[in-house]
Amino acid sequence: MIVLLFIVFFVKSNSTAAEKNRKEITVVLNNIAANAQTHYKRTNSFNKWVIPSSLRNNEVGTFREKVENEKVTIYVVGKDLGANGVSNVNIKAIITGKNTEINIRN
Repeated sequence: MIVLLFIVFFVKSNSTAAEKNRKEITVVLNNIAANAQTHYKRTNSFNKWVIPSSLRNNEVGTFREKVENEKVTIYVVGKDLGANGVSNVNIKAIITGKNTEINIRN
């Protein structure tokens, strides 16, 4: 019975930490998207845009970008264990000149 309670508590606390990490990442992603879209509006392209160094590695995760002419894809690995209990929170965002789509992968 004690082992079962520990497992339930462990899964519940991991889920809560993952949810918190996802929310924190979303805030940073919104800042990154605003920065990228500002670049796009100035140049009519995402070419030569990079994630600002102050946002690339921080307390919520590691962010990297794949830049194409008409869109930027951001890959994020969070600092907390994700919902699957095996790997860290993992989020992908696609930024265009007009919108941002955020996909939670773990």
